[in-house]
Amino acid sequence: SFEAGLLIDNESGNILYANVLARELLFLGHQATETNVESSLEFTDKYKNSISWKKVKHLSPDVTFIVSCKDVKCSAEARLASVGDYSLLFLSPKDQDVSANDASAMMASNVLSSILDASLDPIFQVNEEGIIKRVNKAATTQFGWTKQEFLGQNIEMIVGPKHG
Repeated sequence: SFEAGLLIDNESGNILYANVLARELLFLGHQATETNVESSLEFTDKYKNSISWKKVKHLSPDVTFIVSCKDVKCSAEARLASVGDYSLLFLSPKDQDVSANDASAMMASNVLSSILDASLDPIFQVNEEGIIKRVNKAATTQFGWTKQEFLGQNIEMIVGPKHG
């Protein structure tokens, strides 16, 4: 089975690597690397007391704590393993309602996102009304818009009303 995980530099507090499950679980996006954990994540103990990253990185592996996103509502239970100058955070969904089907759907979505982002050509996923639902990294690079600027817009802005 797969587990969501983050690799963090203990000194800088920067996320060096986030696997696809961790990015999906914490809504980190594909630009997760080099993001500082304290600027994007919050840590709390089982009593909901805030914990700084400086304290978290010294917790023993058997201590479970909560990791939450600052920008969106999401959270995960976490365990820590320190390896020299680095820490590994192993994450699991906080809600017990997450089923195996949800996890499979999340993995499939992550695989699709990885394939789309690996393409050198711009790719847009649109619904029946022509509203952009997904966009890959090549599209943001070529057109100079962020993913958030594309999402929810009509594809006609790219292909014109005649082809939209």
